[in-house]
Amino acid sequence: MKIDVLLTPSLAILFAAEVLFAAAFNLPCAYSQVPQVDPTTDTAIGEAPVGSESLITNDLAAGWTGSLADWRVEDGVLIGTADGSLKQNRFIVSKTPPVQDFELNVDVWVSESGNSGLQYRSEVLDEIGPDVMTGYQCDVVAKVPKYNGMLYEERGRRILCHTGESVITDASGQGWVLPDATSPPPVFPAEQWHRYRVVVRGNHHQHWIDDTLTADHLDLDPNGRRLSGKIGVQVHVGPAMEVRYRNFFLTRLSPTTTPDDEAEVPDSAIKIVPQGGWKKKK
Repeated sequence: MKIDVLLTPSLAILFAAEVLFAAAFNLPCAYSQVPQVDPTTDTAIGEAPVGSESLITNDLAAGWTGSLADWRVEDGVLIGTADGSLKQNRFIVSKTPPVQDFELNVDVWVSESGNSGLQYRSEVLDEIGPDVMTGYQCDVVAKVPKYNGMLYEERGRRILCHTGESVITDASGQGWVLPDATSPPPVFPAEQWHRYRVVVRGNHHQHWIDDTLTADHLDLDPNGRRLSGKIGVQVHVGPAMEVRYRNFFLTRLSPTTTPDDEAEVPDSAIKIVPQGGWKKKK
């Protein structure tokens, strides 16, 4: 396999982690397909690549529903803001049809105190409100490296895979970290443009920031996982914030991949303590 990128020591570790994870469970290694990009120096708003669609529309309401008051489009950039008074996380939801297997590429800028996320394979919780979602999320939170680029499940199982980890969630919903395919979370400075990439095939989820693999997750939980759903973006409760998205391109992958339910958790895997600790039995 030819790799057309320069591997720094930290990037080499993460690349090796993905290869180990993919080889262990006979999964595709998507790293060779990652383009070389430098969003910090490339300020152009590009056209959607062949076979892809742009999720940014000049008329916000033409392409999105939900908490439109929190968002605007300026010169091809989707901008979300919050003033620090939010009582719950709010979302806008793309009008594009639900996705199954896909690749998502987008340039992201987030303020120092910002907290946002790329929501995918998700649903709107109408019983709570038109701007509330549940489902998988690629986190955008530059101030906390172990969260930035991780896999989170909004209003669900919560943290599934911290940044820098390779994780298997077993059929019971228990997560396991693969220590041989895990490394310290890299740092991506706030208030700079970074390229985020999400690739999902079947029940295999992978996230990158600036060509660095940040999360690698295999979801064997038939009762918790989702194989299809909507795309959205988030403004988060907490301090005042701003997040910007540009060159927001979606590519649907076909044929879709059948979920791999035959993978086994290796003996070396480390059992994950759920976010918030173990629940006490009543």
